[in-house]
Amino acid sequence: MNLLRLFTLTCITGLTFAAPTKTNVVFILIDDFGYECVTANGGESYRTPVMDKLAATGVRLEQAHAQPLCTPTRVALMTGQFPARWSVHQHFASPEKNRKMRQVDWLDPAAPTLARLLKEAGYRTAHFGKWHLNGHKGPGVPIFADDPYAPSRFGFDEWVSVSNFYDVDPLMSRAGKFEQMKGDSSEVAVAEAVSFLVHIK
Repeated sequence: MNLLRLFTLTCITGLTFAAPTKTNVVFILIDDFGYECVTANGGESYRTPVMDKLAATGVRLEQAHAQPLCTPTRVALMTGQFPARWSVHQHFASPEKNRKMRQVDWLDPAAPTLARLLKEAGYRTAHFGKWHLNGHKGPGVPIFADDPYAPSRFGFDEWVSVSNFYDVDPLMSRAGKFEQMKGDSSEVAVAEAVSFLVHIK
């Protein structure tokens, strides 16, 4: 079975398709990591051999633009629209601060999403890692099963997520059931994504 996969190291999303003729796709979004940080883009500050190999063997989309903040970038990628269209202007802060900025506290579940569209086309979808589309709950807070802004409300079949950033040994939510993970957060998210991709039916 071929897979269409949308990955981020802080927010990993998996999308799969049943037809064997579909091409595998990997999309990587890393918070606070600029274009020039990748060696394949001419960067010299970091060594990024795995990302360089992906760039050399995959399709590179170099004309995509997003606001350089967590939540607006996620809104743009999820909806394909300008974040301001959904009253998201910067990362979700406290409800009081959001009101001062005339910003909502979450992405509207009525927004069109890539996951929902692909699901309608027969894809299986999953999200792993930092969600940050359901308001301000602080760093590393797992998402409750009844959260009206959980990934499942936006077209994801499976999810292992936290509402905001997380670090070592994160407490995460697997579709609403809390699990204490072990290890570095990026490695946890990648391991969950790989497990999803290996066991997808």
